[in-house]
Amino acid sequence: MKKIYLFLMAFLLIGVVSASTNDLGFFAPGSCVPLIQTCSNNCTFNNISSIYVSNGGGTPTVTSYSSPLVMTTTNNFSYNYTYCNTTSLGNYYVNGYGNDGGTQGNWTYQFEIGFPMWLVIVFMIFSYGLAIMGFFMYKNEWISLAGGMMMLLLGIYITSYGISIYNNTLTLAIGYFTIALGGVAALVPIGERLEVDFNRFG
Repeated sequence: MKKIYLFLMAFLLIGVVSASTNDLGFFAPGSCVPLIQTCSNNCTFNNISSIYVSNGGGTPTVTSYSSPLVMTTTNNFSYNYTYCNTTSLGNYYVNGYGNDGGTQGNWTYQFEIGFPMWLVIVFMIFSYGLAIMGFFMYKNEWISLAGGMMMLLLGIYITSYGISIYNNTLTLAIGYFTIALGGVAALVPIGERLEVDFNRFG
C-alpha cells in the first residue's frame, strides 16, 4: 500500500513539476522561505494547495489545505508568501495554482531544509580531527570525547538525511562508519579513565 501511495504521489509531483518548478536551494532549519510567484500576464490569484515533505526515509509528509494558503500581491503580477514551518529536515515541494492571463495553471516550489555539502564536510573534518588528536596524539580523554560526540551527531545526521542531495548506500555507509568511530573515540578513553580511577581508589 505504501509503495502505491508513493508511486501516486511521485506521479502527481512529476505532472506538477513539469508545469513549472522553481528550485530555491538550501535553507537552514527554522528558516522562513520567501515564495514569489510572478505572472507573465495579469493574475487575480495565486494559492498554495499542498506541501509535500520527503526526508529520504519513511512515509513522506503531505499537508493538503482544504482552504488554500492565499498569496498576497500589490499589483496582480507578483505574488508572495513567506513559509516558516521548516523545522523538519528534507526536501519540500510547495504546490500551488494561479490564473496567469485568465488561464489556471499549476506550479511547484522546491527547496531543501538542511545543511549544504561544504558545511557537512567542514564539520566532518573538524570532528574527525578532534577525535584523532584526542585519541591518538594527545591521549586526552576529554578532547577525544568531544570529537567522538560530534562524530556521533554527524553520523546520525548523515544516515538520516544524506550529504546535500546525496542520500544513498554510500552516504549510509559513511554515516554508520562515522557513528562507529565516534563511539570508539567517545567511550574507550572514558572507560580507561574510569578503570584507572577505580583501581586507584580500590
